Amino acid sequence: MNSISIKPIGSFFDVDDQGYLINPTSASKIQPEYRDILDDIVDLYKKQFGKKLYSVYVRGSVAKGSAIKDISDIDTWCIVDDSQENITTKWRPFKKELYEKYPEFDDIEMGETPLHDIGR
Repeated sequence: MNSISIKPIGSFFDVDDQGYLINPTSASKIQPEYRDILDDIVDLYKKQFGKKLYSVYVRGSVAKGSAIKDISDIDTWCIVDDSQENITTKWRPFKKELYEKYPEFDDIEMGETPLHDIGR
């Protein structure tokens, strides 16, 4: 039987002196090799939701600048200014385009939440 080496990756958010979480992510930390696929994901969100698209978020290792080529997945989420009944979508056709264009990514996460569910 082959053994598998488990890498010590993953993390918890640090907290500041007052106990607030410190956000370890920013657009400036995104590695250049992830920019094209993220641009395409944002374009798909825009195509799906149009003017009702409120914001798009990238999370996980890509947003932290610690993604590992051919290992890390792409984690995104969008906020839509509409009701859940109107925004629920099946991402399979959209993801198929992305997987064909970017075969090096095994997992691309896309999802949506109505703006009124998170408050303003």
